Amino acid sequence: MLRITILAAMGLTSLSACASSDPPPPPAADLPEALPLVEPAAATGLRVDRDPVAIAGLCEPSAAVAGPDGTIWVVDDDQEDRIFSWTPGSGAARAHDARGGASESPFKDPEGLDLDDSGRLWVVGSHSLSKSGKLGRRAAISRMAWTPEGWKAEATSRRLRPGEGADDLQPLVDALVARCPDCALGDLVAGEDDGYALNIEGASLFGENELLIGLRAPLVGRRAVLFSADRAALFGSQPLAELLRGAWAVDLGGRGVRDLARAPDGTVLILAGPAPDGPGNGFALYRWRPGDAPSPLGEVPRERIVGSAEAVVPDGVNGAWVLFDEGDRLKSGARAGGPHHRMKKGQPEFACGLNPPGPGSEDWAHALHLSW
Repeated sequence: MLRITILAAMGLTSLSACASSDPPPPPAADLPEALPLVEPAAATGLRVDRDPVAIAGLCEPSAAVAGPDGTIWVVDDDQEDRIFSWTPGSGAARAHDARGGASESPFKDPEGLDLDDSGRLWVVGSHSLSKSGKLGRRAAISRMAWTPEGWKAEATSRRLRPGEGADDLQPLVDALVARCPDCALGDLVAGEDDGYALNIEGASLFGENELLIGLRAPLVGRRAVLFSADRAALFGSQPLAELLRGAWAVDLGGRGVRDLARAPDGTVLILAGPAPDGPGNGFALYRWRPGDAPSPLGEVPRERIVGSAEAVVPDGVNGAWVLFDEGDRLKSGARAGGPHHRMKKGQPEFACGLNPPGPGSEDWAHALHLSW
């Protein structure tokens, strides 16, 4: 039976999860002596509590959320047919079929994740166009329920961006400006230009019945845009102007949102990073109450990890796990017979975890435990 906790502070609902009878993951593998250095450690208010932890099975974790039993649910943005469960202290993430008996997963390019007080998992896609200009399931918001066959979609919405054209996105653009005059997203929002086109990378449940969404891009000036939507209305037919509850342009030091998470103290943690691909301003963590200015907790140390900080999971009032997308590093090191290599039409192709895992933890993505 689910154990449900409700946070009274700020009216933010608590983390919750479904109990599972799955066997525990295998024990953690030993870490290599060191991963390649990315850059000198920056001055920061965040402390690294322990060595990087490898998570076997994951290459590009993009969002995560914890339940009261300690299980952390994770999505990998290039493994859309799977939802993973991971317990810190174990070395492997267990894959669960996200299709729930359907022929395909209800989502693609998942970037936001949270659990409601009924133990249902909310998965939010990036809503961005692919490199080939396609949208499809990337614009899905799916509410998933746990079944004996795994996670199954109870409902799926494509209300925020129902199609690939600029006209399909205009209702959301107009609704944001109506709630927040400073949230004008610009003329390139409907396109494919990195850092300027619409790209959702954070989502969290909020208030009584709202879904809080954060944009990695576009920025407005140097500020990131966040907005909240009525969760129930997402599956109805109301105009977006009525569906949106609030919108904010917040100063994250010229960064966009990479993840959102509800903290035990009633605030929202914002993991922030560059809006376009590239080093940009680095990654940082903020504490935020909607309507207030965000409070910086510090820059996220890389700690020998080559990758982007993409998911944050609170661990107590003054700590959190941060998961890193290390797809670029793993793709460049993919080798014949390795865990992420396959041949397709005579050409080598990256496929995360397709083959038996390699001997070292350098074959996988990593997580850092930070405190402040």
